[in-house]
Amino acid sequence: MNNKKLINESINDYIEKVDSNTPTPGGGSVSAVVGSLACALAGMVAHFTINKKAFKEMKKENQDIFSDAIKKINIIKENLKNIIDEDAEAFNEYLSILKNEKNKEKEQKLIYKLLTISLNTLKYCYELTYEFEKVLKYGNKNLYSDILIAFILLNATSKSSIVNININLKFFNENNILLKFKKDSLLYIDRINSIYKDLEERVKLFHISL
Repeated sequence: MNNKKLINESINDYIEKVDSNTPTPGGGSVSAVVGSLACALAGMVAHFTINKKAFKEMKKENQDIFSDAIKKINIIKENLKNIIDEDAEAFNEYLSILKNEKNKEKEQKLIYKLLTISLNTLKYCYELTYEFEKVLKYGNKNLYSDILIAFILLNATSKSSIVNININLKFFNENNILLKFKKDSLLYIDRINSIYKDLEERVKLFHISL
């Protein structure tokens, strides 16, 4: 039996596993890949920023803000990389119980786990909006397009998480927990939508100049 982690697959092998007749890796895992790539792009901007003259001439306070943002982005990147496998493993376990055990209590526990994974992904997107703004402000302007693309990927990841949350909420029966999931999701997505809309208007994200 092959227990190789998805995160250790080549890009080509992972893509082909998604494009196969197995249910995993699916949307949750792919969303985590996209989110981690958004973080990686922000990290690339950092690598081309910290040793540049313009950065060294910044106020120490602004340098520290940028460096702290990059540290937080890197931590979240690792968390999202973990979700690539975590989501697939939880969904495989859920499908196994549906097929073999038909145990309602175990089903609910796994739905809760899947909801938590999707909510965590959304929460990471929410936290990243604050850090990406700092990279946009203080990062190397020659890599401006890369951090904008990171924002686009972040937006896609957040929307994908909402899709997964909404699907799994239908199968979860604990009303008090449901309410908390909904409140937290709304808090996170409202912030993300607001930042993304402002960014689109501010930099004319999809405007083609003729």
